[in-house]
Amino acid sequence: MMHDYLIKISNLLSDLKKKSKRKSKTEVQLVNSKKNAKTVENFPETEVLDLPEYQDPAIIDSMISFMSRKSWTLIVPSEASLKKIAEKNGLEFHNYIYRNSEGIGNLSLARYVLLHNVVPDGNCGYRALSYGITGSDRYWMTTIDLFAASIMLEINILVRDTHHEWQLYNSSIQNGFSNMQVDLSLPTILMDNSSRDHFQAITAVRRF
Repeated sequence: MMHDYLIKISNLLSDLKKKSKRKSKTEVQLVNSKKNAKTVENFPETEVLDLPEYQDPAIIDSMISFMSRKSWTLIVPSEASLKKIAEKNGLEFHNYIYRNSEGIGNLSLARYVLLHNVVPDGNCGYRALSYGITGSDRYWMTTIDLFAASIMLEINILVRDTHHEWQLYNSSIQNGFSNMQVDLSLPTILMDNSSRDHFQAITAVRRF
């Protein structure tokens, strides 16, 4: 059931990509798999969206590319918080990877970024996320996008793009793209996609 739920989240976000091209200030009610309505601004008349075929997560990246210039605050996730996430989702916790990282009030000021490369097998984004949480890249996923993963795991995901700016993925998408914020009460996982075709786990950032 969790797998189906995540697929529906991904499908719904893909549908939002199409809807976002229409200019309107009217609200639309989005209904998830349990029929719980979520309100998102700047869409046409109120309606229930039909879920289309699943589309590639790269589509969602294009929806929020304009967000990457915003300033995000990083609080380094604690070992205890990551162990809790792993246990909650039935994953074995292997290693805490953030011992050399530091919190930064404005992540765009980071000048030192330490990467951990993962297998470039087409699932690198999910392998990098798995490594960020458990210290192992064995728990990768193939059919859900980063928004769905952030909602399921109750985390913030920040991805460094080709311009070395940061894209945010978390549940605040439910408030509309322009209102997205890092939830400082949740662990934040950092990933790198500056090459555009390969994700890597980020194990440390520092200002200097």
